[in-house]
Amino acid sequence: MRFRRKLLLTLGITTFVTAGLCLGVMERVAHDQMFDAYRAKLLSIAATTAAHISEEQLTDAAALRAQLRTTRDANRRDDTRVARLSVIAPSNKEDGVWVFVADPEDDPKLSVMPGETWRSSQGFEPSRPSAETEFVKDEFGTFLHAFAPVRDRAGKTVAVVVAAAAENWVQSLMRPMLIAALICSAMALLIAVVVSLIMSGRISGPMKELHEAVLHIGEGKFDTRVAIRSRDEIGEVAAAVNQMAEGLRERDRVKSTFARYVSQQVMESVLAPSAEVVLSGARRRITVL
Repeated sequence: MRFRRKLLLTLGITTFVTAGLCLGVMERVAHDQMFDAYRAKLLSIAATTAAHISEEQLTDAAALRAQLRTTRDANRRDDTRVARLSVIAPSNKEDGVWVFVADPEDDPKLSVMPGETWRSSQGFEPSRPSAETEFVKDEFGTFLHAFAPVRDRAGKTVAVVVAAAAENWVQSLMRPMLIAALICSAMALLIAVVVSLIMSGRISGPMKELHEAVLHIGEGKFDTRVAIRSRDEIGEVAAAVNQMAEGLRERDRVKSTFARYVSQQVMESVLAPSAEVVLSGARRRITVL
């Protein structure tokens, strides 16, 4: 695999993983904050409804149903949607059991009759306003519930308002945030690819030039030089290649000069890398005719 491709893949994968982790954490935190904000809104609706219900109204089922229906419909807007709004009270027949007092649903498949048992839910505390921390599934679907007590004049809890929001609607509030996170991840990856291409080009270009210069020098073209465009490690390597080429050119010039005056054997012995030149002489008696 080419160096440029390796660098591109390394930078791209690193950027994508880093951006994905950061966006994942941010999306999780924002999701939890939005979920808690909607829990607070649902709890506020339940508490407001409970504040407008008196102990006497609990005995008039028709009027209570009409009031609950009006409140429910008023809270079915673009920013919030109450799926169910009902009132429950302690059973007179069995301790610890709660039964429905009023439910404004008109659909027979979804409505419940007064006196039917209400299934206890996680986080249900009759004495104070509370909201579930996660969705709960019942016979009507999966909901997020909020509870608010209805008190008599003495401050005793005589009933509880239950407000429910459907899971799919609450999750739809979070979906734009997830889409935005995915778009940000895609943009981060695109930017990483562009930056990686630019950086890999700036690095692989000089490396390719160095590679070609070394090949030319190996072919005996000792006049080859590499342009030094930076003062970093690549620039230092380019300077070293130029110095090497200059040394080889000088050695080749000396070799060519020696070849004109001495024998091949003497020239090779002198120019051999391991040869040690020892300056000495000998006196001989010769006769010249």
